[in-house]
Amino acid sequence: MKMLSKKPALVLMLTMSTASFYFAQTTQDTLTQSNDIEQVVLTGVADIAKDRKTPVAVSTVKEAQIVERLGNQEFPEILNTTPSVYATKSGGGFGDSKIGIRGFDQINIAVMINGMPVNDMENGAVYWSNWAGLSDVTSAIQVQRGLGSSKLAIASVGGTINVFTRSADKKQGGVVTAGVGNDGYYKSSFAYNTGKSNKGWSSSFLLSRTAGNTYADGTKFEGYNYYFALGFQPNQKHDFQFTFTGAPQEHNQRAYQIKLSELLKYGSDGKPDRRYNADWGYLNGREYSNRVNYYHKPIMSLNWDYTMSEDSKLNTVVYASFGRGGGTGDLGSVGGKRLSAFRDATTGLYNWDAVVAANEASNPDAGQLIRRSSVNSHNWFGLISNFNHKITDNFNFSVGIDTRYYKVIIIKLLAIFWVLPPIKILQTKISRPTTFLLFTSQDRTGILLAEALTQLPTE
Repeated sequence: MKMLSKKPALVLMLTMSTASFYFAQTTQDTLTQSNDIEQVVLTGVADIAKDRKTPVAVSTVKEAQIVERLGNQEFPEILNTTPSVYATKSGGGFGDSKIGIRGFDQINIAVMINGMPVNDMENGAVYWSNWAGLSDVTSAIQVQRGLGSSKLAIASVGGTINVFTRSADKKQGGVVTAGVGNDGYYKSSFAYNTGKSNKGWSSSFLLSRTAGNTYADGTKFEGYNYYFALGFQPNQKHDFQFTFTGAPQEHNQRAYQIKLSELLKYGSDGKPDRRYNADWGYLNGREYSNRVNYYHKPIMSLNWDYTMSEDSKLNTVVYASFGRGGGTGDLGSVGGKRLSAFRDATTGLYNWDAVVAANEASNPDAGQLIRRSSVNSHNWFGLISNFNHKITDNFNFSVGIDTRYYKVIIIKLLAIFWVLPPIKILQTKISRPTTFLLFTSQDRTGILLAEALTQLPTE
């Protein structure tokens, strides 16, 4: 069904598990079968491999395929049907997926959003939980296997994954979606595009929420996604596109190195318990995980495409990203016992109430079991500019600049597993002076603690 371009259109989609039943707009700008990727997405400085023109093994996944296939899978899993690509859920926590190309792991794969690199500046890793909402705003994904066509200094020996988000000048219309799945999975979203005005202005925005549990036990999660794009094209020579997107999330994790003997031990009738998660238990009757990941990494960019002439073009993007968050785990011992000693022999779950009792009977000087929260935040600024001139049909001249500034902020935040009177700070020495933040067990670990740490005075 064609959407009338003169009137807004609202769409309702219901997704049941991985099977989808939907009534969707088939606008020519995104759900088209055209092979020209530049017509439907925000490309900017991205180095796009063109079919049968660029000598690179390449596959492109369009928005229509993403809508039809993704369901409640995680974003990287849409690439599992791509040659030489293998994506796995890893431990099974929300956004903990990993992807490999031609046998190379993510450290040797360049992941880019609209031509901007997103691999971690310290170790080259990619944390897909930071980009869990990317599937909502993606118009196309291009996978270049092996050394790709990018001119940037990136670790792409395994390949390059370029994710292209929707541009602001999509045709006028809107969409409302609601999806349900197994294990309490629920997702809802709303998006609207204004279309391009006579003066060249256009905008697009999206809001979504995803929550529930994954297949593994004790993997509760909640994530949000927001996206805003503003475009301005005053004439045929200049095109400006501003985008701002982020996906704050918090999820319980599961270690992926669980032995088969443990799955059999906590299974039944001689069958392994494939849902078994060794990293959680109950505290005061509520789900409580030892490993919680929480992060928010918004990214904003301003693209300027300047068509100087038929043969010359300048593409520039200025971008910034601010990552805030971290992950939790255990540290220390109480009464000579590490956390593993408090595992229930029947269920294999942690007995957090027993940990609380042991800590109450002890004191920080005699030993405590601590849940540490390692906060790894950063500020990332960058500029990419590329000038391209077509000399002949067979020769192009290209020159550009790729500059980045990265500042990391690391905080070791430690929290105790028991209820104390008013919050106070203690100083102790493990290998170096470390700040201990003692808090009530009802408080949330993570962002609230990180914020509290910055506000508390030092003694």
